[in-house]
Amino acid sequence: MASTLLVSLLCLSGCASHKMLNNVPQTIDSADNSKIVDSAKSARLIAIQKFNESGGRGHHLKYKITVKEESEKWIVFFTSKSLMPIIGDHAMVWIDKTTGEIKLHHGL
Repeated sequence: MASTLLVSLLCLSGCASHKMLNNVPQTIDSADNSKIVDSAKSARLIAIQKFNESGGRGHHLKYKITVKEESEKWIVFFTSKSLMPIIGDHAMVWIDKTTGEIKLHHGL
């Protein structure tokens, strides 16, 4: 019973240890508002920069990165490469293609 309680507390503390960021949208500065982010490569680089702001330089190297295109936005997923991933050890960045709005969401 005590070991079950300990495992439960460790799982919960792992989720709670992630930095909670204010999800205030940021935008990319550009004079041209049409198709600001027009390629998966651009979306990936923008997402890595945003993700590293929350975890430090090179933080993204601990994660597998997947880029998905939707009609009006790019979604970039960061999933842990760890052999023993912690619950909530993932994140995603949404990038609006036309406005350049960037939102970072960490796993909970």
